[in-house]
Amino acid sequence: MIVAAQAVAIEMAMRGWLVPRVLEIAPRVGAIGAVIASGAAEAAITPGHLATRAGAFVLGVGGALLFLGAGRRLAAPIACRVTFELGAVLLAALRLV
Repeated sequence: MIVAAQAVAIEMAMRGWLVPRVLEIAPRVGAIGAVIASGAAEAAITPGHLATRAGAFVLGVGGALLFLGAGRRLAAPIACRVTFELGAVLLAALRLV
């Protein structure tokens, strides 16, 4: 339950707040700038080495693309993040990773 709540919270912060603010503040950079900002913010808050942060950047970019592609609705990125996070917990619990 905590993992799902954390996934919803991070999506609401990154996609629900950050991406619209970047689009509002800097309309010239447009969607590309918002997508890159989302990936960079995701990488900045992720602890770990470079490969972990690169994966977080890709996850942030993908979530932003889903958010914009879904007409600025959070349902798609939240569903993907919850599935990803719960899958990671399940694999760790089964000692497969």
